[in-house]
Amino acid sequence: MSTNTIKVLTAISKEISRRFDVKADLINCTNRQYDKPHTAWGANSGSSIQVKKPQKLSASESVTIDIQDVEEQTATVAVTNDVHVALGFTASELTQDLLNPSNMKMFGDDYLESAIDNIIGKAQTNYFTYMKNKIYNSVGTAGTGPTTYQIITQARAKLNNGRAPRGDRYFILDPDNAALLNNAQSGLFHAGDRVAQNYKDGSVAPSNGFVFIESPDMGSHVNGAGASYAVDGASQTGSSILLKTGTGAIPKGTIITFGSGSTAPHSVDPVTGAAKSSLQQFVVTADYAGGAGSISISPSIVTSGALKTVDQSPADSAAVTIVGSASTSYTQGIALHRDAFIFATAELADIGVTYEVPIVTGGAGEGYSQGSGPAKGLYMKLYMDGDITNRRSVARLDMRYGYGDLLPEWATRIQGV
Repeated sequence: MSTNTIKVLTAISKEISRRFDVKADLINCTNRQYDKPHTAWGANSGSSIQVKKPQKLSASESVTIDIQDVEEQTATVAVTNDVHVALGFTASELTQDLLNPSNMKMFGDDYLESAIDNIIGKAQTNYFTYMKNKIYNSVGTAGTGPTTYQIITQARAKLNNGRAPRGDRYFILDPDNAALLNNAQSGLFHAGDRVAQNYKDGSVAPSNGFVFIESPDMGSHVNGAGASYAVDGASQTGSSILLKTGTGAIPKGTIITFGSGSTAPHSVDPVTGAAKSSLQQFVVTADYAGGAGSISISPSIVTSGALKTVDQSPADSAAVTIVGSASTSYTQGIALHRDAFIFATAELADIGVTYEVPIVTGGAGEGYSQGSGPAKGLYMKLYMDGDITNRRSVARLDMRYGYGDLLPEWATRIQGV
């Protein structure tokens, strides 16, 4: 009986792994690698991990050596979010032979589908909000929706200007905006069997460097009532800028620019430092209550060196312009390279129940062996124990997860309706 139960749980874990791989559309578009020390130490290693970012160095056009101090860039991934779904099975329900493929499919459709959808929905909704509040690039017109091919080419230009590698690029929209784009650009994508993929799972074969994904877990951003703000003082740098005048709040996640024309901060090439023609966009990283004060922004204003982000600081009294209208909600799509963000899951410790089965997506339901397994995929755990009072088995599927930004310049928001 015990051996058979373990086989059944292994079969269930494989089915969970298979379905999770297919359904976690937003998560699957980003980096899912483990930090090696965290993998080795498991859930007891702490509540966060450090992930290295690629080095940024500048070239010197001189015979004389120009030695640069190395500034190691890291991202902190807080793995502190817990989500689970608990299920109860009667003795009669567990008598079916789940090792039979047809019975497993019925079990998956009846029980696992809803459990997986709910876990993915909770995790991806939180992940979207995190990414939205970290991405400062934006394309499209707020309130209009992505109905032209130009939106796709503008998103591609944003990633190219940020020096994002070719390949592994995704264009992710909510169902309503995806419908607008698909209807307006119905002749855009590949023909034949590749189009069939769009009707089956919502993804579309690559076009203009992107794989197109439709995800119901994409959300919106609500602009505050902020208006008539201006920069208070010239030559400001760093991750906060003093503002004067103006009224109303500017919420976290709002995209802004400072000034216009030749005196405004413009984006720069991250390798050469050369100024681009477009204004640098900034995302507000903390709620701004209103009135005169200091507003927190990303990227930090850096005007020289290997980490240069703009060609110049904002001018004194430069107007603060918000993308979209005040007090209005706009849906947000995201175009990104998979290494712009990272989604991490932690190994969960044993808790002493009768059956504990680790699950790794892409790993055919097999758990890590003594903390040293493949450094990829998503980690979950299925626990099952008996409830003798009610003559049933109680199972719970758990996931502990977190996320971090590696290179947000390799992503852009897509303004929707």
